Amino acid sequence: MKANKIQLIKPNGQLDIYYMKTNKFKTIAAGLIFQTPLSEEYLVERSLLTNLLTKRTKKHPSEKDFYLYLKDLYDTAISSQMSPRGLVLNVGFFANIIDDKFLGPKVDLFPKALAILNDVITDPVTVDGFFEDEAIKQEKKLLIDDLKSMYNNKALYANMQLIKNMFKDEKYRLNLLGDPTLVEQVTKESLKAAYEKMLASSAIGFVIGDVDEEDIKKAFEPFGFVTGPEEFSYLDLETTNRTEIQELKEEQKIAQSTLCLGYRTDIRIGDPLYQAMRVFNGMFGKYFHSELYKEIREKHSLAYYINSEYASRKGALFITSGINKDSYNKVLTLISNVLAAFQAGDLDEENFELTKKAIINNMIEAYDQQTGLYRELLFFIEQKAERKSLEERIKEIESVTKEEVIACSKNLRLDTIFFLEGTNGDEEYA
Repeated sequence: MKANKIQLIKPNGQLDIYYMKTNKFKTIAAGLIFQTPLSEEYLVERSLLTNLLTKRTKKHPSEKDFYLYLKDLYDTAISSQMSPRGLVLNVGFFANIIDDKFLGPKVDLFPKALAILNDVITDPVTVDGFFEDEAIKQEKKLLIDDLKSMYNNKALYANMQLIKNMFKDEKYRLNLLGDPTLVEQVTKESLKAAYEKMLASSAIGFVIGDVDEEDIKKAFEPFGFVTGPEEFSYLDLETTNRTEIQELKEEQKIAQSTLCLGYRTDIRIGDPLYQAMRVFNGMFGKYFHSELYKEIREKHSLAYYINSEYASRKGALFITSGINKDSYNKVLTLISNVLAAFQAGDLDEENFELTKKAIINNMIEAYDQQTGLYRELLFFIEQKAERKSLEERIKEIESVTKEEVIACSKNLRLDTIFFLEGTNGDEEYA
């Protein structure tokens, strides 16, 4: 399914709107995405803004009023999200709307929902031009609570520490939520500056659902944003040429330890070996049938869990495993042995075929979900005419050879090891 583009002419430029016309769903997903180069400036403020803006507007100044108004709009859902795409930061505001054809004639829900979304972005509750002190205080507390809960998730915390140290001189290290100290430093002045900068940044609209082009144009006409001329970098090519492996440890009074490994690779989205790298990652550690799981969890019973993740825009691969602290050296050796087997050409035929099928099934299933189509739409925005169809990409997966998988395994370079060592005794593994 291809995305189409509408160029809505504005007095100060044009707004690009991408849409996928489909009748698969009873709802319509629509929204606006602000795009800027990824940087540390105003990162925490933007995280706070995404929550502040989606709770009320000047027309509906209390959270209860806003909630009741959305109920009147047949439970239209308004949400927001920050997400990095390579060296680009997307700040998105979304509306999920019941398709008018399920509501009867003359409801016209789509333009009404887009109007409230526009209000959410452009007409917040302010006092003398600033966001209210009490609202800022409340959102800062909620964000700090979220950060503390991330700290209590030890697998997540260990991964964050790995990334922070492995990419300490690169933008990939940035935590979109910041840290409690940075959150506390946010002021109403810095929040206002971040808000104004966001509104002035490049914007794109999107619609996924059974909506005609003319109705999309009319609904987006009141939006005063434009798509900028910037050429964004959706691949993260920043790197550090490390001469030796970083091996880092941190002790905490917890029972289970977490081992994280970070590898670098030159293979990213768009590389001739990109699809083969996806197959390698699936065979290596992504699935329950992967070699790391079979070798370390099933055969040797040395892990509570183990998995790998391929960061295809960055050119990195991460392994995360929950283990007992005494198994540290054994698990490292086994991981090294599994990778060495791939590099030597020792590939399991059943794993090879299962992984291809799993990847293809995931690709097909994504097209049956609005979230999957939204991700596809983002790819289309980034790659334009170069974006291949689902059928073409499935054929690419099917065509991956074992020799290509072996080449991918040889392209990995171990960069950093982070071990969160539990010092509170080990529970019996079962």
